[in-house]
Amino acid sequence: MNDKTKKNKKKAIALLCKTPPKEHIDFLKQLNHNYDIYFICDQDISKLNLPNINNIHYIYYNDAFVAEKGYHDSCIYIKKNKGSHGLVTSWDKALYYFCEVNSTYSHIWFIEEDVFIPLPETIRNIDKKYSNKYDLLVQDNFIYNYIGIKRDITSWIKVKETYDILNLPWYKSMQCANRVSKKLLVKIKDIVKKYKTLVYHEYMFNTLAHMNNLNVKVIDELKYIEYRHNNKTNWNYNEIIDFTKLYHPIKDMKLQKVYHELIAKKDKIS
Repeated sequence: MNDKTKKNKKKAIALLCKTPPKEHIDFLKQLNHNYDIYFICDQDISKLNLPNINNIHYIYYNDAFVAEKGYHDSCIYIKKNKGSHGLVTSWDKALYYFCEVNSTYSHIWFIEEDVFIPLPETIRNIDKKYSNKYDLLVQDNFIYNYIGIKRDITSWIKVKETYDILNLPWYKSMQCANRVSKKLLVKIKDIVKKYKTLVYHEYMFNTLAHMNNLNVKVIDELKYIEYRHNNKTNWNYNEIIDFTKLYHPIKDMKLQKVYHELIAKKDKIS
């Protein structure tokens, strides 16, 4: 089996961040025998002293460069200055990289930095449970249909810009953590090639999958991916009782480190 064939059978994890958090490097390096790890960075990392670890890669692109390729405006809630080229975030850079530069993986996990993964086995076990036949593992898949009826889509952001790109009905989910197949990434690349833009990622992944008869699976392991947990930006440790699931948000990276240490010791905060 040659190196390319081996990589095709291997999955990747793309951690979307401003710059690589040390906590995530220390945690994800435990997975580098099973996955290739990519930190997709929104800010320039050229002056950072990042550790050289086997199968861990650090990716950064200038905003304007990625936007010129058509990869912009996939995540428009981010508090970031919008240039004349549109809003570019680590989501756009990740999709550019895996659609245009490195398309060798069968499936890729896209995970935002404020998602908490309790154990290295959490991701591995999800992949063992759900076969490669699924093109999208996701938190939800609810349908928004036509204008003027229940679940009217007119309140959705960037709706007008999307009418000519995605066919109704649209399907939506939180996308803070998902697993995406190469087949679905090809469809995203096709959208960029035709329209020179992305659309809002919360309905882009699900809707494109349905438009192209790809397999979408809502999984229990992602049910704790929430916008806010009880109106808070961090889960409490005593709420993380099921280590088979991912949790969002835990925005405090130091807190993520503490939780990982406690889980490793099978301890609790008093």
